[in-house]
Amino acid sequence: MKGLSTPSSGIAYPEDMHRLKQLFDLFCKSHHIEAGSFDAEKIAQATMSLFQAGVSDEAEIRASLEIFHKRRIGRGGPCPLKA
Repeated sequence: MKGLSTPSSGIAYPEDMHRLKQLFDLFCKSHHIEAGSFDAEKIAQATMSLFQAGVSDEAEIRASLEIFHKRRIGRGGPCPLKA
């Protein structure tokens, strides 16, 4: 798997977006997260936030998403505050 470019100024190039989408899709599939769900939206936001913060190593992004997801599950649900 080809790595992501190093983000500069928070810019994700088309090839980066493709790789991030692949990471997102694989993560959601392996964790049985339904496309379009609230949890999928939060995982997508976390994926982009990590990249924009300068994390370009795919293994590091996956590991961070695991931690993020486990913390969300540990709180007892997808959204503690409902609008």
